[in-house]
Amino acid sequence: MQFEREFFYDEVRDGFYIPGIMKRAWGAGLTILSEIDRICNQYDIPYYADGGTLLGAVRNGQFIPWDDDIDIMMLRKDYDKFKEVLKEELAKELSLYTLETQDNHYSFLQRYQHMMWMFIRDYFESTGNTRLLHQWIFLL
Repeated sequence: MQFEREFFYDEVRDGFYIPGIMKRAWGAGLTILSEIDRICNQYDIPYYADGGTLLGAVRNGQFIPWDDDIDIMMLRKDYDKFKEVLKEELAKELSLYTLETQDNHYSFLQRYQHMMWMFIRDYFESTGNTRLLHQWIFLL
């Protein structure tokens, strides 16, 4: 997925300051969502926006300035099909974290992580700002 350079610039939107690093997190999330969308379209698997992602899309037509993740949901039967398809289709730079796939994953929410996020995470850890360390796409 390609982004214009300006996408990553700091900005103030509706009175909220959005730093460029937050926009990098959004870029990572959109890259993951693009891959999920490709797979779901190819295999006719429906999914839906949820939570802050849905609110931002409907109310603002874009990200909510303080929302640092992407929320999607699937019906269980569709999710089960999606997990099977991922065994062959998941891009090598993405990882799936579930109770079934990771010994150290303790959430009932499934999570997709892009390798690019590791660099963003390292930046936040180095600055001591860990509030934004939740850049995942959650399947609810």
